[in-house]
Amino acid sequence: MTSDIIKVAQESPSITKSSANDDMADMDISLEDYPSLQGISGFLRLIERTPWFRYLGEPLDEEVVSKARLYTDLLGFPDVWPAEVEDWAEAASVLEANDFNNPAWEAEEQLFAGVTATALEFVEEDLLSMVMSYVQQKAGEIIGDAAWDAARRWGIEDEALINAAAGSAIQCCYQVAMALAAGEDEAHPLARKFQIYETGQWPIAISGNSLNIF
Repeated sequence: MTSDIIKVAQESPSITKSSANDDMADMDISLEDYPSLQGISGFLRLIERTPWFRYLGEPLDEEVVSKARLYTDLLGFPDVWPAEVEDWAEAASVLEANDFNNPAWEAEEQLFAGVTATALEFVEEDLLSMVMSYVQQKAGEIIGDAAWDAARRWGIEDEALINAAAGSAIQCCYQVAMALAAGEDEAHPLARKFQIYETGQWPIAISGNSLNIF
């Protein structure tokens, strides 16, 4: 099944400067000159329509489990399975106990370094930096609001925890945008992680043999 990441990109296969500016504001870029950036305009629209954090704490259904398994397999951890996180307190405990220098984190960092190097073969560094900053800004606006809305539904006021949820999702968007700039598609592990967020849940971290999902 084709991912929404690719569906949205395919909806606008010939994005020009004028149509891209609808998504990228004042950035004066002719995407015809940068084919690897064309998918990012569509990806921004996908970020807008993703149900960020809408289903936190829900049981992990077949779709979530399937997407989580695809992500962990492609990341290089086939023995890792999704584990339910029931509430914000448990999510906080997972974050506190997590070692962000663990093998899974390092694998993601290596993947991101790889797509960054490839993207720079297609796009000048200054332009790529400008595009990525814009992606980060737009994702931050949308996801930040969604995280606070989710917290209010649960009666949560822990600003650090809410910002951690938003920050992890924003980082994922940044990574996927870089992968798109490098010419990657929905099969890339970084894109597979985004697809878990598309279910409205939060893939917090891999710890031991578990991918903790709230």
